[in-house]
Amino acid sequence: MRDERTEVLIIGAGPTGLMLAIELARRGVRFRLVERLLEPLGWDRATVVHSRTLEIFEATGAVDDFLTCGHAIRSVGFFELGARVGSLQLGGLDSRFPFDLNIPEQRTERILTARLEQLGGRVEHGIEFEQLEQTEDSVNVGLRYSDGRNLRLTASYVVGCDGYNSAVRKAVACEFEGHDYPSLWGVVDGHMAGWSHPADETAVQLEAPGVNPLPLPDGRWRIYFRAQSKGSEALDAVREGLEVLSPGAEFRDPDEPQFFHTHFRVADGYRRGRVLLAGDAAHVCSPIQGHGMNAGIQDVYNLGWKLALVVGGASSDALLDSYEAERRPVAEAIGRSGEAAETRWVEQDPVVTHKIMDRLATGNGGRAAAVGLSEIGFTYEESPIISEAMLPPRAGDAVRGQCLDGVCLGARVGDTEELQGQDGQLRLHERIAASGFTLLVLLNDTDVIAAGKELARARDVASRYGSYLQTYLVTRSAIELTDAWGEHLWDAGGALHERFGADEPALCLLRPDGHLGFRAAPPAWEALEEHLGRVLLPARVA
Repeated sequence: MRDERTEVLIIGAGPTGLMLAIELARRGVRFRLVERLLEPLGWDRATVVHSRTLEIFEATGAVDDFLTCGHAIRSVGFFELGARVGSLQLGGLDSRFPFDLNIPEQRTERILTARLEQLGGRVEHGIEFEQLEQTEDSVNVGLRYSDGRNLRLTASYVVGCDGYNSAVRKAVACEFEGHDYPSLWGVVDGHMAGWSHPADETAVQLEAPGVNPLPLPDGRWRIYFRAQSKGSEALDAVREGLEVLSPGAEFRDPDEPQFFHTHFRVADGYRRGRVLLAGDAAHVCSPIQGHGMNAGIQDVYNLGWKLALVVGGASSDALLDSYEAERRPVAEAIGRSGEAAETRWVEQDPVVTHKIMDRLATGNGGRAAAVGLSEIGFTYEESPIISEAMLPPRAGDAVRGQCLDGVCLGARVGDTEELQGQDGQLRLHERIAASGFTLLVLLNDTDVIAAGKELARARDVASRYGSYLQTYLVTRSAIELTDAWGEHLWDAGGALHERFGADEPALCLLRPDGHLGFRAAPPAWEALEEHLGRVLLPARVA
């Protein structure tokens, strides 16, 4: 039996496990990524990549391959007995990617695997998790190769990304609380001729059999539907549903339909000591809104930087407790939304349906639905690792957890494209895609002397945190700071200041996952250092 050691052991190499491996590889963390299967399954279910996940792919250097290989969807049409009763427009989203991207999960895995290999990592196929035992400072894991050989591995942390039937979750006795849905889903791929709706729109049938045709790259289509049985009549029902949605449409060369049941379950804990759960191992929901795979990828985008800080000695183990505090509410919200959609499907109440369609037709209703679908609106306002130092609010001012003006504390920060740096025009997301924290010192109209003082303070703070903290002085006025190469950004149009609601000078600390972790207006340097001290350990930072 071989006995080996690593910092992080990832069990399961689906999109969730691959993304976690990429995040660790970007930060130089030693890890092993093992997968029970010798090769990917011959079919997959996840298809839709939402806007927030595309932003994550951009930050990790993989988005161009996704855009090349995927099919963009800019709206969703809802149909009742063949008549359009409503639509949802995605084009107004506050994102560089105001659309969904249809791409088969197998291709998603290939792209992420290629990116991981570019970063020096790899997937070890044919290795199955069997058991684990935790000690005070490590996890001893028993694994088995497909040829029967045993492997004993010691890891500082283990992350179970091994899906709905997670063996890791069972090994640490986490309950998977929730319930199963009785309805049967089906999915089938094929070609389509005579489709009458726009190529960048998803059409959703609101009555049985509830077909939902998704155009894929290379001229293929994936049809999700509600199945009455697993027999040959399922394809007949699909064709009948397509005929209602688009008279004259012909579904050709279908492959073998796959059938599955769905669930709403959330693990009663995302962490047991040095073992953590992510993706379907931690939560599952109805596929009706396409959140499952996206939520898993976003789980580990939250977890990856925290694990890297902890195993690198730059943060305490307690930082990992914020993972569940931040991500569990998201899983519960997604699950409740899917639960409501499943209930509407069962009840088939036309009054409820028409109320929803009327709501989508309003500006606020349509925007709220698009933001919910895109997943760009989830915030961590109740997180134990976010804080602020603001003057006492005046009547009508925003308070913690509200987004009345600018970015919510704990929210994902959208992009700004009109910044000027020493090298010309740039985008905010280009600067915050680094693996550490980003401090923005937001000034309005100021002079060289005042700006220089604030820059000196920022440098002093950054000097204690090394590569884990980068700083930028952002001014509205075009001043010349001769010794601030690369550290000064000019927000001439005020778009970045407006995004943060910074009418007055302010400090904004962006976390490695692009969420706003701290803000202070006016700048409160002692409060900033107190906040950083709860997340980073200056004495251990090289």
